[in-house]
Amino acid sequence: MNAEPLVSLTFKTMAWDRYPNTDIYYRSDNEEQKIELRKMIRSRPYDYTGPTSLVFYTKEKGPEGQTVMLPVASVDFSQDTKDPLILFIKNPDTEDKRRFITWLIDDNADNFPYGSYQIFNLSKEQLRGRIGDQPFTLKKSGASTIVELSGEKRSIMTVIQIIWEGKWKTASRANWSYRPNQRNLVFILSSDNPNYSFFDMKIVPETERKSGIDVTLVPESNREDNS
Repeated sequence: MNAEPLVSLTFKTMAWDRYPNTDIYYRSDNEEQKIELRKMIRSRPYDYTGPTSLVFYTKEKGPEGQTVMLPVASVDFSQDTKDPLILFIKNPDTEDKRRFITWLIDDNADNFPYGSYQIFNLSKEQLRGRIGDQPFTLKKSGASTIVELSGEKRSIMTVIQIIWEGKWKTASRANWSYRPNQRNLVFILSSDNPNYSFFDMKIVPETERKSGIDVTLVPESNREDNS
């Protein structure tokens, strides 16, 4: 049997929501490391050397006082990803012992440049829309696209539609902020309350500065208008 290939890389983490009282660990080169999950904020870089399949775990006390490691998430690094960013989302399947679903994102600025939006459709519905005059279509469950814009700082009308009762229906119409020195991750997830909204959406902007990277969150109340 061939051994699983090893990788050596650096990754960051991000969480869809706040998950308090959750200490999460992984092993790199046979040494235990601890990660931080921050709501819609990139973590610091973490080094990893090991198999392409990385397992994250928590620790609990067993019935005899021993430490038990419980897997809560995993990610596959078998695909070439220049700057891995791992998004953690609470697993809606209560019968699944793993607490989180993860999505692996290539956060490399060459592929995802400043002045663009990278949109991830993590919902169960096909989506289409436009950012300004740039149209996009996204299949369900993990599809993504990058919409590049140009010009000066401005507000851009953005429309997102879903298929509802066999027809396309506008689910979100809002003005999104655009800056040529900023790039935006856009995550769309199936709504926990479909009677209130068609989906949940969060935007994570990152601004490029000469002195480094400055991350500024946009208040969620200003991000969309579900009408």
